[in-house]
Amino acid sequence: GDWRRGMGQFATFLRTFGCDYLAFGSPRLPVNTSGVEWPPYVGGVNFCVEDGAWLPIKPLSYFCPVACGCRAGDAHCPGTCPPRTPDSSPCLSYQRVGSVKPEPACPILPV
Repeated sequence: GDWRRGMGQFATFLRTFGCDYLAFGSPRLPVNTSGVEWPPYVGGVNFCVEDGAWLPIKPLSYFCPVACGCRAGDAHCPGTCPPRTPDSSPCLSYQRVGSVKPEPACPILPV
């Protein structure tokens, strides 16, 4: 089905670009780079957050805190991340690329 194709592409791009794939659309991995067809956040999916996708897996923020936009105190993010400030957005601009939801799944704020 489509989910298998999509997950296959996600895995391929993650293997190819590492954590930079989760920053697709930012200077770390600009749009139209190296044949990336599907942004990682297409359809509002966000593998950086718990329950941000259809697969029951741990959030990738454990492995890619910078690309996932982690801040100290965010759920599933290292405490060594920079602190969240009042002007810090919980959802980075590149996490909105390809999202069909008005408010995509973004990092869960402090628990």
